[in-house]
Amino acid sequence: MTLQARRCHHCNRDVRPTVHTRTGARVDYYRTVTGPTRAETFENPKKPGETLRILHVEELHELVTCSECWEDASVRAALEKRFQAGGSCG
Repeated sequence: MTLQARRCHHCNRDVRPTVHTRTGARVDYYRTVTGPTRAETFENPKKPGETLRILHVEELHELVTCSECWEDASVRAALEKRFQAGGSCG
């Protein structure tokens, strides 16, 4: 992702970048990446005969959530539901 001005997907406010200090960090937003997936299977190179299954994200969608919206349990539940469904931002 490129550095650009970000806005909260939920309330549309501008979010500030994370500031790191010696004793911690000030986080103003959380970033969730999701999108439609496609299942792929292949043989485990470390264990011949064992099959691995992965979900390949076909198209990435970034969802930005400001720290205030993140405190809202319904916002986090909606993000989790969208993540589980492989949904887009729209």
